[in-house]
Amino acid sequence: MRSRSARFLIALILGATQAWATRFDMSPDGISYLNLSDYYMEGDYWHAVNGYWSPLYPWLIALQRVGLGVSAHWEAPLVHLTNFVCFLISFATFELLISEILRSLKDNSVERYADSARIFGLAVFLWSALLLIGLGLPTPDQLVAAIAFGIGALLLRCVRRPPSLYAYIALGALAGVGYLAKAVMFPAALIALFTGLLIAVLNRLSPRYVIASTIAFAFVAAPQVAAVSLKLRKLTFAETGRIGYGMTVSGYSYLWAEKTPKNTGIAEHPVTKLSEHPPVFEFVTDWRHTTYPLWDDPSYFQAGMRPHFSARRQAEVTGNILGLYLRLAWKLMLVAIAVAVFCSPRLPFASWPVFLFGSGLLGLYALIYSNSRHLGPWLALTFIALILGFRISSRETGFRRMRILLTCASLALCIPLSREGYRDVAAIARDDGGFSSQSWLVADELSRLGLKRGQRVATVGGAFDAYWARLSGVQISAEISANDAASYWSASPPERALADRALGASGRTFAVAKDVPTAANLSGWLPVGKTGYFVLPLRAAP
Repeated sequence: MRSRSARFLIALILGATQAWATRFDMSPDGISYLNLSDYYMEGDYWHAVNGYWSPLYPWLIALQRVGLGVSAHWEAPLVHLTNFVCFLISFATFELLISEILRSLKDNSVERYADSARIFGLAVFLWSALLLIGLGLPTPDQLVAAIAFGIGALLLRCVRRPPSLYAYIALGALAGVGYLAKAVMFPAALIALFTGLLIAVLNRLSPRYVIASTIAFAFVAAPQVAAVSLKLRKLTFAETGRIGYGMTVSGYSYLWAEKTPKNTGIAEHPVTKLSEHPPVFEFVTDWRHTTYPLWDDPSYFQAGMRPHFSARRQAEVTGNILGLYLRLAWKLMLVAIAVAVFCSPRLPFASWPVFLFGSGLLGLYALIYSNSRHLGPWLALTFIALILGFRISSRETGFRRMRILLTCASLALCIPLSREGYRDVAAIARDDGGFSSQSWLVADELSRLGLKRGQRVATVGGAFDAYWARLSGVQISAEISANDAASYWSASPPERALADRALGASGRTFAVAKDVPTAANLSGWLPVGKTGYFVLPLRAAP
């Protein structure tokens, strides 16, 4: 018990430090989740249904916003508080997973290296949660990790004798909750249920176990599947996979609706091109809670997109992702090899359900797209099962080597963790307010110039991370994208005037620019302090 308390205290301190250091950070995904949470706060569940963003995370944000009653200034810290709570839940489910792995070995001799195994488990958890996923971005990935580790633990519970019907029911229900947290957890749930089926077949269990698990999953997931299908007018559980494949493997941009390549489909909700040189695109919506509509609901603007399969491109993408796996997890790969060579592991592979579940998701991500925050829980599940999932030779030499290897591996993982901790402490000492502080300066300047909540604005240079617009309560309804911004700044005066007129159409009152070239002609543009942003008051076109 004392050892568990010490591990919790270490995780609590390191997690709280990172959460506090990044408390004012915001991300494009976080802005969209906050906008969805507005609908939940109003009880408008229909407009909260989204084909791209899942409902559980914004619902949790809305719950905390209602419960704590924070102002807009504290929105970002509140979202980070949500992430931190998910981080602590993730720690608890990972501890449960480690306990189930050690118990599954059914060998009392495991106690000879159990303490080293638990410390190693803590190091793997912190590596996954703080280095790969992190607490700096407002995304549901910490929540997904908590659910993934819980599913891994339940899979091992399902292997136990005598069999537990409640474990199978909990497995299906938790898999359904995972789908509500993130769309990728729908195929993850299918892998988990399939693994449960294999366990039942191998243990010659009654079909009622698998049926109960499937019913529990359907009970939790079906309402969301029905809502998304009704909203998009087709049977689907989410459009995230199709859009992700189109943007990465097929090479389309999230701005596909603006510049639709030939033979990639026909946009059902095309944006309007107001100017040719430089290109000005307009996407006016009547959505009550939106900042940048193109990213607040990609399933709406990407409707009609037809992903294109290319074997060469698929091989290139998959090769790059496999290389990412190697770069992220090479230390754990070496540990797994060392255990196999020096510690004489013996069959059976008791943690095979956890390995199958984790590696199945790694295989899925290898087909489309992934970055470290997506991979954190799946790499942790795969390698913790591979390293701790075998019985060790009963000779004392094998136990001693296992303790040494796990201790060395823990220390190796602690090196990057200590560097990250130092950066977090330095950020707290610096306390510059982070990204949202800069966004508040832009929002305050626009308010001083007369911008009112509910108005529409335009951007030059991209609106992907325009948290200032969320804080101002305005909708970005036109843009010159980051790829086209250079053509605006280099345009002739007549072309610039036409572009400005297009930016000011449909009642837009201001244009906001960032990443402006140093040699740009800023006639009419006003600097926003030292933020690097510039504001152009617009005269709306008649």
